[in-house]
Amino acid sequence: MDPTTRFQQAVPYLLLPVSEPLSALHATRRRLHYSPCPDDPNVCAACGSCLHTGTTQYRVARSKSKKSRVAQTTCLACDHVRITPLALYSSTTTKTSVFHIPSAGPDARDGIASNAVASMQPPPLLPAARLDNPRDSSERPTASSSTLQTPRSGAAGKITQTRQKKKTGLQAMLARNREQEQERAKSQTKHEGGLSAFLDGL
Repeated sequence: MDPTTRFQQAVPYLLLPVSEPLSALHATRRRLHYSPCPDDPNVCAACGSCLHTGTTQYRVARSKSKKSRVAQTTCLACDHVRITPLALYSSTTTKTSVFHIPSAGPDARDGIASNAVASMQPPPLLPAARLDNPRDSSERPTASSSTLQTPRSGAAGKITQTRQKKKTGLQAMLARNREQEQERAKSQTKHEGGLSAFLDGL
């Protein structure tokens, strides 16, 4: 494409923000004077108006032959309708092939029935492990159980130690509070006795 053709195609889009009628005029002039140029799908073929949202009406309809669908673009400026076939909706005739299944004989039917019965039967049970003496097995502690019991006992001992420490701390705090209350009571009685003696002296 030479530069002149590119320029003629770009002029309507450059003038569109400034003036829509001027853009339509240049699009029409380009179509009339440069006939070998391909039609622009974004420009109306009748009036040259730019086809964008608000100036066009677009809908999909069936063609007259009803074998494919077409897109109808209506220009709201001049009511020109452009019809574009849609290849996406073209109906393609597919040949359905019928598969011939040979009829099974009596021997094959018996084999199918036996396979179905075998599949319906439950699977055989596995033999259970025998214990010579269940009492001995229950009385013998395993290594895993002994190893699991030792950390539990250690954790229980730690919990009891922390509880004892908390108890001793609480008891010490209670004893201190009692001593402080007793000292306060003694100081109050001394203060009251001094005031009463002073008042008696007056």
